[in-house]
This record gives sequence, C-alpha cells and structure tokens, in this order.
Amino acid sequence: MGKGRIKNLGINVGAVLLVILFLSPVIWMVMCSFKKDVEIFRFPPTFLPETPTAQAYIDQFESSLFPALRNSLVIAVSSMLIAIVLAIPAAYGLARFKSKARKPMILGFLVTQMLPPALLLTPLFLLYTRLHIINTRIAPILSTATLSIPFIVILMRPFFASLPKSVEEAARVDGCTMLGAFARIMVPVARPGLATAAVFSFIFAWNDLVYSMAFISDSSLWPMTTMINNFQTKYGTQWNSILAFGVCLIIPIVIIFILMQKYIVSGLTAGAVKE
Repeated sequence: MGKGRIKNLGINVGAVLLVILFLSPVIWMVMCSFKKDVEIFRFPPTFLPETPTAQAYIDQFESSLFPALRNSLVIAVSSMLIAIVLAIPAAYGLARFKSKARKPMILGFLVTQMLPPALLLTPLFLLYTRLHIINTRIAPILSTATLSIPFIVILMRPFFASLPKSVEEAARVDGCTMLGAFARIMVPVARPGLATAAVFSFIFAWNDLVYSMAFISDSSLWPMTTMINNFQTKYGTQWNSILAFGVCLIIPIVIIFILMQKYIVSGLTAGAVKE
C-alpha cells in the first residue's frame, strides 16, 4: 500500500471518528428515547435498550406533538419568507451599487450577529406590547426574522458580487428594467445561494426558544422547542418523553439537510469570492 493510500485511509478514518464524536449525543438521545426512565439512569449504562419501548413516542402522537409541530412550521416558514423577501434585495443592492454608506451598513449587519438574542428581549417586549401582538405567533415570527436578515445579507452579498454584470446588462439591453433584470435573471441564477439562505433562516426560527418563551404564554401557541417544558413538572421530569420529543424535533431538520445538501454546499462555496 502506497503512502498516498495510507494517507487517504487515515483521513477517512479520522473523518469517520469525528462524525461519530459529534453525532454521539444524538445517537445517545435516540437510544435513550426507547428506554424507560429507570434504565436511562442505570449504572453502568446500557447503550442498547434492554426492553425497548416506543411508549414515549406513542404518548407524543396522542398528546401535544401535532399542535406544537403546526406552530413550529407556521413560525419557521413565515419567518423564512419575511427574511428572504427583505434580505435578498438588500444583499443585491449592497453588492451592485457603490456608496459611501455601504461599508458602514455591512459592518452594522456584522455587529448585529454578535448580539445575543436575550439582549433584545426587553425592547422587543415593550414594542410588541404597544403593537398588541404579545401572545401571538407574530411576535416570534418577527423576532426570528430580524435575526435571519443580517445573516442572509452577509451570505448573499458576495454571491451576487460574484455574478457577472454582463448578464444583467444584456437583460437591460433587451428591454428589462432594473427590477425586472433582478427578478428574472439574477434571482434564478442565485438559486443555490437562495436555497442555502432559506434553509438556515428556517432553522434559526425552528430552533428558537428564547423568543417563543418570552412572548407567548398560551401553551396552545407554543412551538416544539417551548413545548418540551411540559415534561418538567413539580412531580419530576419525564426524561424518556423529553428525549422522544427531542428526536421528533430534529427529524425535520435532518430531512431538510438530506434533501438540500447539494444546494447548501454549492451555495456556501459559490459566494466565497474576493471582491
């Protein structure tokens, strides 16, 4: 076996070990979701459940899973659409039009990524109270959209900058307006970047816990991340139910990444250009 093959084998083995290491919490969560609470805390621990039971999953389907799933989907999809509609034109404008305010605006978007979500809770709560949207799905939708917009702008700006201006100029020569060239030419060409932005925006809203807990007190409007609190009561914590609910929470994200991985990879690499 040559040195090259040995090197490739070592890289592949190392990659597999890293994947197992990073996925070990998820694997352990799935295994424990099929155990009873007594077996979860047994020492020494058992990897595979001795008496597998799907009762925790059955309880989820019979109780709060579907209402919480509906709320999560409404919040995540609505937040994603708002963020895409507002951020894509902003990213295009920052990529195409030269202005003295462009660098400060880009810096402003970068700074907002450093702010923790909890820092915005008080001002947003006061604002939403005046708008009378506390205890509605609108509050977490708007809050998570504001987190996604700067990320999408930062992601898509270099992507639009990497596209040749000649394509847009040809469309203008053929009679398209600036808005028409953007909608009919630039947006379709930027599909990989758009898919990446949409996926990450959806995940930001899907994983939200802080804003949903702060702005929604009605349990019928809680998304899945907030509904987990129902399993922590004064009588104890239903650990196998929490783990089963957690598995149900990550399944949509796993499916999205499996279906969209080609677009996500191409979208993340296509924008990695120097201006």
